[in-house]
Amino acid sequence: MDYSIIIPAYNEEDYLPQTLASVQSVVDALQGQQGEVIVVNNNSDDKTAEIAKSYGVKVVFEPQNHIARARNAGEKHAKGRVLIFVDADTLLTTSLVESAFSAIEAGASGGGALVQLDQKVSFLMELPLHGWNAFSRLAKIGAGCFVFCLKDAFDGVGGFDERVYATEEAYFFMALRKWSKRQGRFIQIITTEKVVSSARKFETHAWYEVLLLFMLLPFFPLLARFQKSTHFWWYNRRK
Repeated sequence: MDYSIIIPAYNEEDYLPQTLASVQSVVDALQGQQGEVIVVNNNSDDKTAEIAKSYGVKVVFEPQNHIARARNAGEKHAKGRVLIFVDADTLLTTSLVESAFSAIEAGASGGGALVQLDQKVSFLMELPLHGWNAFSRLAKIGAGCFVFCLKDAFDGVGGFDERVYATEEAYFFMALRKWSKRQGRFIQIITTEKVVSSARKFETHAWYEVLLLFMLLPFFPLLARFQKSTHFWWYNRRK
């Protein structure tokens, strides 16, 4: 199989349909390649699993609310040569996936893309995102909402680090950088197109919480090992 698209989802009944519709459009457009879509139901208590099944995708269950475990659970069921991790509130496009495939064929072990929100937020809230995109481009660390890699590379680094409760993508890319160097490959951050992700957390969380995730954790990574300091980002659904 050529690729596997993996979507971790916890109580995503409001956003998952839009994400799956975008993913299905990509799968339909990639007629020359064989792929699969896997939704990881991360112990949801809403209609997430039912919605995923209605789209005809593979649904697996991860009982522990832990984003790294959810991503890894999806990979364990994946058969694709290339893995694409997409958050359940993120839109996928054919051109973005084709850019990822082109990067792989050019020698990349994996990568990500710069991020764009699906709606306007306040200037104060935009600052962490701009800072993240600059950091991502410079450090070659992709945002967790869109991560692609060779399955061999994923297995080579041991997947996402389950000792951390957030910013697992940063740890993953740091390990991937070492693996890539040994294999004569590289990490590619796509800059020709941004991945579009939901602005909901910028609206439901305080500015200092956004700052914690986008700015402080990359520089103080040990904070990510404390569940209480990070659990709010993934598993506290605010309205």
